[in-house]
Amino acid sequence: MDTSDVSAGTHAAEVDDTTAGPVARHARTDLRRALVLIVAAQGAWTWWALSQGWFLQADLSNMADGAKRSLSWHYLSQPLGGHFAPINRFVYWVVDRSGHLDYTYTVVFRVGAQVAATVLLYLVLIELVGQRRLVLGIVLVYGFNPILLAGGAWFTSGIGLIPAQALALGTVLAFLHYDRERSLRLAVITGVLLALTVLAADQWVVTAPAIVLLAFVHLYSGSLRERVVELARQWRAWLAMLLPFSAALVGLVSFSESTGAARLSANHAYDLVRESWLKTIGPSIAGGPWRWINGDGIYISFSGPADWMVLLGQFVAGVIVLLGVRRRGLRSLTAWIMPVACAVIGILIIGVGRYSTYGILLAITPRYLHQALVWFAIGAALALAPLRERRALAVPGAEPAEPRSDHLQAWLGAAAVALIVIASLVSGARFADQLGRSPVRDYMANLETGIRSQGTPVNLWNTAVPQSVISTIEPSHRISDVLKLLDVSARFDDPHSAPMIVTNDGHLAKATFVQAAAAPDTGTPCGTFIHGKGTWTIRLDHPAHAAEWFLRLELYQSQPSTVRIEAVDAAGDVARPITGADVQLGRLEARNLALPLFAPSAIRVQSSSAATNLCLSHVLVGGPFPVAS
Repeated sequence: MDTSDVSAGTHAAEVDDTTAGPVARHARTDLRRALVLIVAAQGAWTWWALSQGWFLQADLSNMADGAKRSLSWHYLSQPLGGHFAPINRFVYWVVDRSGHLDYTYTVVFRVGAQVAATVLLYLVLIELVGQRRLVLGIVLVYGFNPILLAGGAWFTSGIGLIPAQALALGTVLAFLHYDRERSLRLAVITGVLLALTVLAADQWVVTAPAIVLLAFVHLYSGSLRERVVELARQWRAWLAMLLPFSAALVGLVSFSESTGAARLSANHAYDLVRESWLKTIGPSIAGGPWRWINGDGIYISFSGPADWMVLLGQFVAGVIVLLGVRRRGLRSLTAWIMPVACAVIGILIIGVGRYSTYGILLAITPRYLHQALVWFAIGAALALAPLRERRALAVPGAEPAEPRSDHLQAWLGAAAVALIVIASLVSGARFADQLGRSPVRDYMANLETGIRSQGTPVNLWNTAVPQSVISTIEPSHRISDVLKLLDVSARFDDPHSAPMIVTNDGHLAKATFVQAAAAPDTGTPCGTFIHGKGTWTIRLDHPAHAAEWFLRLELYQSQPSTVRIEAVDAAGDVARPITGADVQLGRLEARNLALPLFAPSAIRVQSSSAATNLCLSHVLVGGPFPVAS
């Protein structure tokens, strides 16, 4: 990182264009060559780190949902994890159809989007402060930052955050070009990119206040009143930028679910801001070596730097601030207004939506701080170097060369950047190691091999997959859902043969049904006699606790019949089998019906046919378990 003393731009404006042009072109060529190396290294590093993982949790659930649906507005507009995310839903739909569970597609997508974001950050910084080695230092520290990797490592978060990052930087770059040329066309482009940014990932909504602060604090000049007048003078351009953004916000509000949103108290807000800086953003500036924390079955780790690492992060941040003051005076402090404001706004918006569910964990979850990095990178450039002379930008070759620097300071800056990057690589490798411990890939491989080896469609219990594969809070988390992704067929809960069960490691095994509750013995071979039209409520011997139970009906009758079956809990609420309440029953069978998460205390059977004569000899609530070898 170049730490030379740079004047505020007065000397630069006076440099002769004919002298500065060739030098500037040479500097630009050197910087671009260095950028190519940085981008290549970042791409290779990101590829390796992401390849340690695989699909996990919501990835499989969301793709299974897309596999069942056609590409329609109804599918695209449905909330995804509570968010309006049509771009994300479209990507899930495409990835599923591009290659069933081919994780390489997702790595290509994210690495490509991240490389594009890095190049765009470079262009933004060059547009702001000119051709400086300082820009390369900032891009290097940013490119290997632990938050950047950890925030996009999970496909479910990276699918939106990384493209949104590229779109946000494209938005800033378009705005800077507008500020130079004052073309309404560029304002419209800025607005469209801004709208796409928030649609890709709604937490990048902070891009809007970032642009306003960038213009008001840095691009406009004069007194406070003069800056306000300048802002008002460009009302047409601001309207062109904010209209698409406002339309995107309307979509977010209209199609998102507000589940979990709650009022954030002042104490909780302060805790979130403090912890996010001390435990995540601050330490990331120093890179590492960083520890990560996680629980059993959690492979997307939380930030857990040691106390000394927290202090080191604050020290490095303080050095950068003081260096900016030394180089540019107290006015360099204004460069931190935008990143600090955007980081605070971002974490508070997330806190309103999710604090009641996740609490202070939000502050140490990298994907929730992902959008802060870009603004701190831009802030660092503006703090350490003067703003590029805006009037000279329209003159090709008129940009002056970077002033000579003190060689000792230059080498110290380069050494500091190198140490931070190395520490960041260590931190990222630790994160990737935990990411690679996920059992999902082996589970799915075992499942596919076991089913294909049967030759004919095997009969399976449609149980939930293990929590380490897909959490039960996800809507699509049963064996039937993941088999859609594997493109293999099976029968589920078929009464004509004994279903097999999928074990926790993905293998197939014989199963036995273990009851948790049952209808009391009536003392007759028929059990409960369902005849003609009517409704029968069969009480269980005791209420079952809430779980994803199976309802097992052991029955016989002279002719097949169709009845309606529902589970009832102690409060009178009703749950239907996941395959539907209307069930066709054969003459002699044991029918197993999967129930959603519920606590049944009774089973309700309704017949609408006078010809029904059904004996329910046993009514059981329970679940299948593997038979020991």
